[in-house]
Amino acid sequence: MRLKQAAVEALGVEAAFVALRGALGVPGLDRLERLPLAPMAGAIRARGAMVRELWAGAGAFERPPPRVVGGPPPAPMPGRGRDAWLACLDDVRARGRSSLLCWRGLALHDIEAGEGGFDDNPEYEPGLLHARDGTAWMMQAGHPAIECDEAFWLAGSHAVDFGHWVVEYLPKLMTARLAGLPEGIDVLVDALIPATVREALPAWLPRGCRLVNVPHLGEARVKRLWVAPAPHYPGFYATQWSEATWIGRSSEPRSFARLLGALREAVAEDLAAPTGRPRLLLARKPSRGKKKLLNHEAIEAIAIARGFERIYPEDHSLIEQLRLAAHATHVLAPEGSNNLLAFFARPGTRVATLSPPYTFPLVDVGAVLAALGVDFEVVVGPDEPTEEGFCAFWNDYRIDEARFAAWLDDWA
Repeated sequence: MRLKQAAVEALGVEAAFVALRGALGVPGLDRLERLPLAPMAGAIRARGAMVRELWAGAGAFERPPPRVVGGPPPAPMPGRGRDAWLACLDDVRARGRSSLLCWRGLALHDIEAGEGGFDDNPEYEPGLLHARDGTAWMMQAGHPAIECDEAFWLAGSHAVDFGHWVVEYLPKLMTARLAGLPEGIDVLVDALIPATVREALPAWLPRGCRLVNVPHLGEARVKRLWVAPAPHYPGFYATQWSEATWIGRSSEPRSFARLLGALREAVAEDLAAPTGRPRLLLARKPSRGKKKLLNHEAIEAIAIARGFERIYPEDHSLIEQLRLAAHATHVLAPEGSNNLLAFFARPGTRVATLSPPYTFPLVDVGAVLAALGVDFEVVVGPDEPTEEGFCAFWNDYRIDEARFAAWLDDWA
């Protein structure tokens, strides 16, 4: 991303393409094509490719902050609802790990009016060299790496990250299913999606559908491509993580909760058997990079002494992870993808997240959990800025052990 940006600034777009296309590690960069960067839903409606409008966005709303222990609460978070729909596009080109779809002379971007109110890096897209003023310079393959007659697009910029499957790709799949995604078609996914997701995905696919890999960063061409929007505006790769960024990426709680409920219902039989594990500590392994709980051993020992069972979610299948969350009475997790498993908890479950003091993004999580009938609060402790200095949300942190023990005795 940064190499492309620097080359375009130094050389101009066309010369940067010539200089870089052999050095980016992206296959099939054979020609440069200048396309209008178009909002996906608007372009689809204007050209008559919409199949079904599932629901209209809920308009402007505001969600209250969660309860915070050990620090001040964040400010309330405004937001706006997104439309849910299903469309079928003819003759589309896209890349593995890409969110842009090239269709009828346009580069389609999943953005709606009023969204995108933060600085972003569209050059994060593997097939995009440069974007400015509504124009995208797309790098196209002479011959696609894969061709399909009919498929649903379930690839995207962040499809290698587990947390994005919970908040973006699985809800997108359920949007398509609720809107009438056909049976028996291919479902295109990135070759490098998490193994636990790949194993579980067939449980959510329409009958007769099969997973088909798009080669890593490779280009796919599909004669009939079914598409649906994400439940929130995902953006590309924000330049900074201010409050405006989190507001711009937030979801409407009620519609998101509806999608989560449908995802859970689709695998209800697999989740039905009790686990016998009512109190879960969904721990992070010490080897994980960002946002380390520096005194995790002491905090985990306090929780275990009070009847919590330490579980590393990645050691279990995704369905088993959801089953654990579905039968818990209390879920305790450090901030990150682990605490997103609480989206599959039952109404009345108590959920708490351990976090650095930068808690603004957790307003969105708390609002979704409230819509699901799940109780939520956040326990914070002092942070230690990392070398990256990108955003305080990713800082390492500590939780005061005496305060945590006293809080846990009351909470659990």
